Amino acid sequence: MSEAPHTGAPKHRLSALLASAGDGSGSIGLHFSDGRFVSVGARWLRDHGDDLASLDADTLQRKSDTFAIPSDLDMASYELSQNGGRVDIVWSDDTTSGHDVTTLRRLTTQPPKIPMAIAAAIPLV
Repeated sequence: MSEAPHTGAPKHRLSALLASAGDGSGSIGLHFSDGRFVSVGARWLRDHGDDLASLDADTLQRKSDTFAIPSDLDMASYELSQNGGRVDIVWSDDTTSGHDVTTLRRLTTQPPKIPMAIAAAIPLV
């Protein structure tokens, strides 16, 4: 007997993307529903899309020319899938890239934040 495919919400959800406004860093902040955060270079994020427009399905090679990505690239807008498992980004150069949220979450290095009430109940000794 085979199991039905999992169609529920993904385990890790992206809660917000924030472009660094006017600081010149060219980075995008990724905030996850479990409290994790990572700042990723906009050019890297644009270059590493995993959607069909960004990645060849047969060879898994990137379709974009890394050196043609503008150095002043910024996020124009984004849209989260209904279940929060994918994000599609529209860039300031009118290109788009899509990303799997679980893959992006793997870029985080910090542990999730423990709610203060739970942290207070954990013995330190």
